[in-house]
Amino acid sequence: MLIGAVCVWALALLISPAFAVVIGLPTFVAAGLIAADLAGASPKIEKRRRFLNERKQ
Repeated sequence: MLIGAVCVWALALLISPAFAVVIGLPTFVAAGLIAADLAGASPKIEKRRRFLNERKQ
């Protein structure tokens, strides 16, 4: 995730430094959020998982 975000930022930096800021920051934030969700760190996902487990029983 992070490697992809760095690649997108580097390409945006080649176009323009201002463009790199506009594109790069949201890309890094999105990569961090996706990585946290995949790691199970999101409270929303944990809450949904508990709800589904209770529903099965």
